[in-house]
Amino acid sequence: MKKVFYVASICLFTVSIMMGICYAENQFDFYPNKAQYRPSEKVGLILKVIDPSVEEVNLQLSISHLNHELFAQSKKIKLKLGQEIIAFYWYPPLSDFAGYGADLKIKDAAGKVIKELSTAFDVASDWTKFPRYGFVSDFSPGTGKADIRTKMQNLAKYHINGLQFYDWMYRHDKLISPTEIFNDPLGRMLSFQIVKDKIEIAKDFNIASMAYAAIYASSKKFYQEHPDWGLYDLRGQPITFADGWLYIMNISPGSPWNNHLIKQFKDAIREVGFDGIHLDQYGYPEVGFSHLTDKKERIFLDTAFRDFINQTSDMIKTDNDKAKVIFNAVNNWPIEEVASSKEDIIYIEVWPPHSMYLDLVELIDDGRRLGGGKPVVLAAYIDPYKEIAVRIANAIIFSQGGFHIELGEGKGMLADPYFPKYKEMSPELSRVMRNYYDFAVRYENLLSDSNLKPILAQLEMEDVITSVIAGFDLIFITTKEINNYEVLNLVNLYNMGFDWKEHKQTPPPQFKNKEIKYYGGKGVKNVYWSTPDGSPGLKKLSFIWSQDDKGKYIKFVLPSLEYWDLIVIDKE
Repeated sequence: MKKVFYVASICLFTVSIMMGICYAENQFDFYPNKAQYRPSEKVGLILKVIDPSVEEVNLQLSISHLNHELFAQSKKIKLKLGQEIIAFYWYPPLSDFAGYGADLKIKDAAGKVIKELSTAFDVASDWTKFPRYGFVSDFSPGTGKADIRTKMQNLAKYHINGLQFYDWMYRHDKLISPTEIFNDPLGRMLSFQIVKDKIEIAKDFNIASMAYAAIYASSKKFYQEHPDWGLYDLRGQPITFADGWLYIMNISPGSPWNNHLIKQFKDAIREVGFDGIHLDQYGYPEVGFSHLTDKKERIFLDTAFRDFINQTSDMIKTDNDKAKVIFNAVNNWPIEEVASSKEDIIYIEVWPPHSMYLDLVELIDDGRRLGGGKPVVLAAYIDPYKEIAVRIANAIIFSQGGFHIELGEGKGMLADPYFPKYKEMSPELSRVMRNYYDFAVRYENLLSDSNLKPILAQLEMEDVITSVIAGFDLIFITTKEINNYEVLNLVNLYNMGFDWKEHKQTPPPQFKNKEIKYYGGKGVKNVYWSTPDGSPGLKKLSFIWSQDDKGKYIKFVLPSLEYWDLIVIDKE
């Protein structure tokens, strides 16, 4: 690979907020000031130091893209007692859809390293290229803008760049509330102003806001006013959801419901400020009958969904040419029809029988294939109490190039398909998720890029079972290539069972200093290793060439494997 030179500029300033003397241990945080950056936009990296125990420190910052260091700077500053905010600003290269890593060493006056910190950021003109999709579901009256901003800033630390505004609406059949304060269909008291405040503040962090809407659901009252708009079963009975709480309407092209709901979408984009529409469905029915005329026309929902998605995309783009559409393929249905539609993201809500790790892999692979390379977001709900299960599931999803809707409302994690039942992560899980999302962003071009191609290669690990199938008691291996890189992901499934949602009592065993044989690498220049379970930068590994009856291979020592490792082969 040719050596690339980058020119960049950086500036630094500090703000000191005096506080009372505190004898607590040093506390540090390092994060970008936005969830994502647009091309030519200035990147801000924030270092927060609370109650420093030393006065003078040397900050050593390094910014890299994959295995290329793009910028390095050392800066001596004096810290004051209290809370110190240090901001670094940097203009990245004029390239689109690229992930970066930022590593910071803090040294005392004697040169001793006090703390090493890392974060990541990416540059993209379109957030749906690498969609770190999250959620908001709290719109209670009286929520202050400062509280909203704090939660949005926290989500930006995880690089969440799109939010599903779950159950923000007045009614399923009338999205925008006629009053400022209203009760939603389940009786929650909500504020329309809070909805708008969250959209406005999300934009400050380059976070897109998607308006949730059920594609065919109406209240009983609305159905009774428009019975011919409904969808009926073979016996001529209206099809309902949740024992008659909601009625399923006819979404076929040209139907009155179709036109009514899409007008609601246009109003949500134009009047409320949403950046797109998130379409939900309930997984059934697959077939219904229209009563718009005397002739009872059969409606196949799979093709009707596809047509409705396409019409929605076309119509909302007349108000905002960058508006997006997402559709929930409940339990992967009807993925064959909707993946190639004008939806911008493949979104799959995962339910049994898709209960195994292998199912997560196949859902991501098939979704990408059917969608022509579109990114895949899985709604796979795991109670944050099950910390090991959350960690392994994310290792599987991220390593396969997928994304996981799970984070929202500051430090919340989805535990249930009804989003308001989310739970708060523990401090330990919050730390782990920061590391995993940093890792997914730093290496997005090696993990999630649509140009990645699978390759046939064999990897053997000393005294350990490896497999290209995500099975039981083994190391799950995937091998792909892009440009001059071969990319190997290793996920430790020892003692993890088969079920991704199942609670795990103990973590997988950690493997250290294991010899690796990798067959199939050609023209290898360098071998790098990294992991979100430790220091995330790429570490160069020594390797040698050898050969046996299986063919030529490179041999190197893997420093450690806890949950998930990334090996990058840099080729000539």
